[in-house]
Amino acid sequence: QRGVQIISAVSQYPQEQLNKLHALSERTCVMHSPNITLGINFQIIAAKILKNKAPYTDIEIVETHFKSKPEVSGTAKIIARELGVPEDQIKSLRAGGIIGSHEILFGFPYQTVRLTHESISREAFGSGILFAVDNLKDKPKGFYSMGDLLLPYFKLQESEAQIIADHKTPWWQFWKKNE
Repeated sequence: QRGVQIISAVSQYPQEQLNKLHALSERTCVMHSPNITLGINFQIIAAKILKNKAPYTDIEIVETHFKSKPEVSGTAKIIARELGVPEDQIKSLRAGGIIGSHEILFGFPYQTVRLTHESISREAFGSGILFAVDNLKDKPKGFYSMGDLLLPYFKLQESEAQIIADHKTPWWQFWKKNE
């Protein structure tokens, strides 16, 4: 009611919570990202661009987390969805107190490209929040993602910008499909 901006970074909200965020975005500025680290969001954008340039490469996703994490990470599921990789092909490793690592491997003939993001401290999430706060200033009311905030920092060719825009299915719709 006071126009306070909302920043949300929960990866597996129930659909009713996501619907509420969307309803609130009609009255204020709402930014939701299942993973708010700058690195993961940059990794997803870079992976989409690479996939566009080399659509027939083999793509593998490997996520590594702390020993007691029971399920495949929500971030890995989002990466898979964004790149068209079946969720059941995600490789999960669990060991020690690892905060989180996500690797996207592109297998070309005679070479590989690996895009890896590793959160080595929980501060990675805090710096993502600060980035979001800073980049939401002066934005009109509406619903935003971290990708929406990061893309202006890229100098993309028009075709690359369209690739990103074409894959703009809201993150929240992914969770509804997998409940």
